[in-house]
Amino acid sequence: MILNRLFLILLILLSGVFASFYGGRIAYAFFYLTLLLPLFCIIYICFVIIRVKLDQTIDKKSVIKGETVNYRLEVFNYDIISFYHIKLVFFKNKLTIKDENIEFSLLPESSKVYETEMVCNKRGEYFIGVNKLLVTDFLNLFSIKYYINRKISIQVMPRIIQLQNINLLLNEEMKISNNTNRFNDEEILDIDIRKYESGDNKKLIHWKASAKRMELQSRVYRYYEKMGIKVYMDLRKINVKNELVQDIEDQVIEIAIAIVNYCLKNRMPTEICYDEVNYINLPVNSYVDFDIFYKICATIKFGSKRLLENLLDEIITYDTNKKTNILVLHDISDNVIKKLLYLVENDFSIWIILIQQENSDTTNEKIIKIRNLGINITLVLPNDDLQEILLQS
Repeated sequence: MILNRLFLILLILLSGVFASFYGGRIAYAFFYLTLLLPLFCIIYICFVIIRVKLDQTIDKKSVIKGETVNYRLEVFNYDIISFYHIKLVFFKNKLTIKDENIEFSLLPESSKVYETEMVCNKRGEYFIGVNKLLVTDFLNLFSIKYYINRKISIQVMPRIIQLQNINLLLNEEMKISNNTNRFNDEEILDIDIRKYESGDNKKLIHWKASAKRMELQSRVYRYYEKMGIKVYMDLRKINVKNELVQDIEDQVIEIAIAIVNYCLKNRMPTEICYDEVNYINLPVNSYVDFDIFYKICATIKFGSKRLLENLLDEIITYDTNKKTNILVLHDISDNVIKKLLYLVENDFSIWIILIQQENSDTTNEKIIKIRNLGINITLVLPNDDLQEILLQS
């Protein structure tokens, strides 16, 4: 393109010199033609931009992170003039596109169809498909970008990582199971009854109710409500490299979802806590509650301005039953460590999952300090397998 422009400039100069020395209609006509060529090229590009038609579709409007979307694009030329060269530029910062280099020309009254696959790598709602057109004139002198108006968006939900077990939470399950043994017959009004399911503790079978209903029934002690898990998501702004911000955000959310889902499957009462605009404490004791929480996670924003040490005060204020508190964090300051010391001294059960962009000396020093307090802490890096990390915790 640069060579073509230089050649045109040289042609204009030579034709101008020729017309000045020799004159004549043909010489001046050629000179004016070379002067008008850039204008003709720009007019042509504008015409193509106005007249080209795109129709893009996807087979799903909502997917789970990591899923593949089938994308279809059809380009039309309804005019009698050929469209010389068009390049499609896709949204691709959150996607992996199987074939993203699409350049073509269109003959008069013709169309072309392109189909490809896109993998959604990030959580959230964002545009996919064609972002802009790069239109080039027939002399390859100019190329103009045109951002299309009709874009298509997709809702990408966070992954639900299925966990078989978490060692630290298995200990909590044993505590709950042991506490059910303290009930006696006089406390029968403190239980609910539901149908027995595979995996239930056989000690919890209610034999009288089972005989009456002709099928096995399990006790569900209301005492569970006084125990369980509290998961805190750190929604403060993440101060790392731009390309890692979304990855760390997704890890915070997916870890919280995985733990909540695990607790729900194992009938461990759970609360999810976070501060987006206001402090939210959301109980998750059923799959209806889980669906509400899951939909919130799809669009939740990281930008809380409250200090983490102030948010930990919420644990002190509301956690009167001393639940197991799981903190999913992406940064820990010295002031936070001091607050953690206070929590430990007051018999609060804490497990920290710390997500960092790299395993630095500073991070290791903080981890050693926290472990010396008697707190379990798990380090997660951007490329770690979350299922394996949580399993080994």
